[in-house]
Amino acid sequence: MTKTVTITRDVFDRSSWQQHEVEDVADFLALNVGRWSGDRRHWSWPENTRLYHRAFAQDCDVTPSDRCDLEALNAFPGPFFLEQRPGSWQDVASVLLAPFYALLGLLVPKPAALNQNVNSSNNQLGDRQNKARLLGRIPDIFGEKRSTPDDLMVPLRIFDSSGNESELSYFGVSRGELDVSDIRDGDTLVSEIEGETVEVYAPFTSPNSGDDPQLRVGNPIGMGVVTVLKSNGINGQTLYPPNYKSYTSDATAPVLRFRYPNFIISTDDDNLNFTKFAEAGAGIVLSGAHADDGSGHVVNLDGSYTIDTVSNAEMTLVSPASVNSDWTIVNAMASHQTPVIPSCTLDASGLTTKVVGPVIVDDATVTGAIANLVQPGGSFKTDGSDSFPVAVTVRFGVTPVDASGAPTGPEVTTDITLPGSGVDKTQRAASAALTLSGRSSLRAWRTTPTDYFYKGTVTDEIKWRDLFATAPVAMEDFGNITTMLSLTRVTPTALGVKERKLTALVCRRVAVRDGDGFLDTLAASKNAADVFCALALDPYNGRRSLAELNVAQIYDTVAAVGAYFGDTSVMEFGFSFDDDQMPAEEELTSVAQAIFCTALRRGAVLELVFESETPDSSMLFNHRNKLPGSEKRTMRFGALKDYDGVELNYVDSGNFDAAATYRIPTDGSAGNPQKIDTVGVRNFRPAAWLAWRAYWKSQLQRLAVEFDATEQAAVVAQSERILNADNTRPGTQDGEVIDQDGLALTLSRKPIFAPETDYLIMLQIPDGTVDVISIVPGPSPKTVLLAEAPSSSLSIEIRNAARAAYWIVPDIDTDLGRAFLVAEKTPNDAATYKLSVINYDRRYYQNDTIDPV
Repeated sequence: MTKTVTITRDVFDRSSWQQHEVEDVADFLALNVGRWSGDRRHWSWPENTRLYHRAFAQDCDVTPSDRCDLEALNAFPGPFFLEQRPGSWQDVASVLLAPFYALLGLLVPKPAALNQNVNSSNNQLGDRQNKARLLGRIPDIFGEKRSTPDDLMVPLRIFDSSGNESELSYFGVSRGELDVSDIRDGDTLVSEIEGETVEVYAPFTSPNSGDDPQLRVGNPIGMGVVTVLKSNGINGQTLYPPNYKSYTSDATAPVLRFRYPNFIISTDDDNLNFTKFAEAGAGIVLSGAHADDGSGHVVNLDGSYTIDTVSNAEMTLVSPASVNSDWTIVNAMASHQTPVIPSCTLDASGLTTKVVGPVIVDDATVTGAIANLVQPGGSFKTDGSDSFPVAVTVRFGVTPVDASGAPTGPEVTTDITLPGSGVDKTQRAASAALTLSGRSSLRAWRTTPTDYFYKGTVTDEIKWRDLFATAPVAMEDFGNITTMLSLTRVTPTALGVKERKLTALVCRRVAVRDGDGFLDTLAASKNAADVFCALALDPYNGRRSLAELNVAQIYDTVAAVGAYFGDTSVMEFGFSFDDDQMPAEEELTSVAQAIFCTALRRGAVLELVFESETPDSSMLFNHRNKLPGSEKRTMRFGALKDYDGVELNYVDSGNFDAAATYRIPTDGSAGNPQKIDTVGVRNFRPAAWLAWRAYWKSQLQRLAVEFDATEQAAVVAQSERILNADNTRPGTQDGEVIDQDGLALTLSRKPIFAPETDYLIMLQIPDGTVDVISIVPGPSPKTVLLAEAPSSSLSIEIRNAARAAYWIVPDIDTDLGRAFLVAEKTPNDAATYKLSVINYDRRYYQNDTIDPV
């Protein structure tokens, strides 16, 4: 007996409530609420989450405190209400199918708007990339397919002591247990990539749990999952040297003097060549330009000026006296100039500061940061024949700040030096590990000057490329999700352009069939029968009970599909369900359609109906089970919508699930092809057979009929063959069977027999089939005599929901106007359905027996 468990985020907002029908309340809550710890023999209930029995009331609170309390819940009749209060979301996220990012608590950059229906790359036919899907549904992979897992963590890039860069990434593959193989980065096996490692973690384990991975390719990573926040404010800014476009005179050998009205003079242009750092029209800042005028008065020429002209030994300024009047005093000094001035600085950089920052890390949980520095062209100087390394030191300052940005403690500085190389003239890089304690302000500046006056070439540009703030993640595992941790060595040539394309061939492990039920044992399977049943029974997808599945019929039907085509690939399915708007009915329908079937509920039981050439019809529709005046018939004299071909898209399992298209004609010459996207089809032959069926249906449809039917239509499946009496014109002989006496049937209407004409009667049988039997007139006006007995007893009791329908037609060798395929069925209300049907033609299936290879 099932019991209802209702999960709610807001007791006052019923739209937030989610209902689950479960048979074992304790198991449901143990698997989906709270979490396991250690060896998972211990179970903990999440804080701020309460469980009520029958009603939201304190005296109905049955929140379990331990495993014994949990088991005792099965004795209660229900219903149960699980109240998720603020602060409890991390522990009940798996029940609510919350996004990976809330489940993990991993920081990602905040977008301006969140799209809650972003599908994963698993189902994209091209340009698949590992990417984050904020507020997206956890992928549910069923069957076998190549997965492009979702980013669960901002990729963390870090350089080792040798300057080699690695990227740590964490990915979510799918809910549930998987077999994982053939892990690739791009098109290359990870096992063939030097320095790359991938670890696969089964559900309820993670790099933080202490459990070994389910699968490891490469060397152990030895790192856990951390919260990562990448700063958008740091994106490769150059850290300029302190003497960038500037010069400070040496007090021991001064070479700088000023002459009226606007000259700056270098007395040694070998050591001070103005063209090395200044240019006409640029600004220049003088500081320390102080000289004695000979009478004890100090002339101060400091200020910000504009450069007029520049040569090796001489620079002129634009009207300096208008900026600083002390320039007029220089005119009265000897030779109209100052003496050589020690310790004077000329700064023509135009920068008010050479410090990058501050950057605010606005998170109270962060404990550290990784700052990445790169020298794109290396760090060396050369005179054309010899090269020498140039070491560059960068200083980082970290200051704790409050919400307003005001410091709450002193700045702590950390220096990091890149040694350079005179041999290796490619990129040099290093990472600085910084300590943070909550909200902090970070800045960086270069302390090593550039040798602008070296008689050769100096290459020592350094950039602050990345800033990652990090915080520990306390959760030991992340629920019933298969995840992957990767550590990838990034080569300098790939820096900045490498796209993450980590993929793996995965197959969902589902319950093993045991007669009409299933074992607790799980095994990987891509058989559509296994997938269909697993989806139907899954508590977050179909949510059906075992009693609602005709297990034997489902497996027999899938086996019949394989036997019919003589190819087991038609029995396979592989897809990632990741759209939170897709209902369970659509999921089950997609599995059925991939294997040429239709999912059907007969009463309360799910079954599969295989569409194939057949002489038998499942139901007869006549004026007794159609609404009067609802039938409309359309005759067509050309192809449907003038289609002259088909383009059917699928994924090619033999080519890493790359996008593939089967075309009819195969040379792609169709001008107006019917375009079809498939779900779960990963093999060439099934795709081809599906395409040919669609092609022949578009070419051979001649009669389309729409009508409203009574509730008897509930048991009819799409693509099922039916019989439909033409009730758009008079003279149609149809109705109900009133009575049966042996082979004599009493009908609701008097039949009319033309002379020298043989007739057939079509009879609705209760088991969902239609008998077609030859008849002759009976002894009374409303009776007919059957040539043979019906295959089953007819429904003739007046108390039955429906009596046996009949239709009498001349015995002619044609199905046109009589046999139809159900193209679409939609409910009008609780008691009627609208059916759209097309003429049945055995030629729809003429390519089923032709190997398309």
